[in-house]
Amino acid sequence: MSSCDDVDDLAEEFALGLLDGAERAVVVAHLEDCRSCGARVADLAEVGEQLLLVSPVIEPPAGFEQRVLAQLAPLAPQVTRRHRRGPGTTLGTALAIAAAVALVLGTAGLVLLYSDHGSSTVAGPSVTEPPVEATATMLSVHGARDVGDVVLVDDEPMVVELDMAEWMDDVGGWEVPPTGPWTLAVERTDGAVEEHSLALTDDPTPRVTLARGSTPVRSVSIADGTGHVWCSAQFG
Repeated sequence: MSSCDDVDDLAEEFALGLLDGAERAVVVAHLEDCRSCGARVADLAEVGEQLLLVSPVIEPPAGFEQRVLAQLAPLAPQVTRRHRRGPGTTLGTALAIAAAVALVLGTAGLVLLYSDHGSSTVAGPSVTEPPVEATATMLSVHGARDVGDVVLVDDEPMVVELDMAEWMDDVGGWEVPPTGPWTLAVERTDGAVEEHSLALTDDPTPRVTLARGSTPVRSVSIADGTGHVWCSAQFG
């Protein structure tokens, strides 16, 4: 019949599932009649379950665990199979090593994503920004002065991003500023043109979603409420 001291010596490895069949049977038999040891094992098991929260969500490459354990080995206390805990130790060696390994492996699992071919990429946000297809400078039709920027974002459908903030500040200081609503005209290489109303006075950096089209954008231009074109940008 095992004693509480015997079970206490095995409790941590029992909670982590590290015992062989014979030792596990000894602990199970003792726990059937000992509530105090049962409570201790339950506490250790709960800690072990918490460690799973930082374990890797993706299988690391072959040999990774062995390399981590080799790095941790010099830091671990030298203990025998039977005397696992020294005096004053509040958390067993096995549990401490398991926690360290879980933290290391958990971090690796979150940072590395392993493909079927063994390549790795850095994990990031699930949402990725669409690539920029082209950028151009908005030029004033009066003197070809730089008055802003336009970016074509290769999304589905395509998005036009404008930055007319500095120009709108200048326009606001004119003695007779042009009146809105402003219109953005987008011309494609096949000659098709689509127009979008802009409130540049309220938002000088709008994002405009274009209608779906298979042909590239040739140019964009901005006109005031009278239809007078003030600036444009060419692509290609």
